Amino acid sequence: MDIVQEQLEKPMTSIHCKESLKENELQEVKKHPELYIEINMIMTNRIVDSFYIPTTLKHFTYKGKKYNIKDDTLYLLPLKSQYLMPTCVYRENDCNPVVFKQTNKGITPNYAAFK
Repeated sequence: MDIVQEQLEKPMTSIHCKESLKENELQEVKKHPELYIEINMIMTNRIVDSFYIPTTLKHFTYKGKKYNIKDDTLYLLPLKSQYLMPTCVYRENDCNPVVFKQTNKGITPNYAAFK
């Protein structure tokens, strides 16, 4: 059902999130992209539901579940209009956003002993 719904709804909106911008509000994102966050929700069926919400929110609801917005997990995505759009990625049913920080600490001292 989600696959059909995703193809029918307007791009960058979501019926699953009540805080998502509606079709008639999308022109405001082009005028003031700094006032909105692009949310990319990776659903369990591997479809990505993308939509905009206002930056004033600290959480949003998606399919009845509350998701947290953490400032340190927001990334700036370059737009064709030469603006930067704050964006965040979530996995459905995980209330915390995906973190893309580098966790590689480099080569450990023990690795050098194997040479």
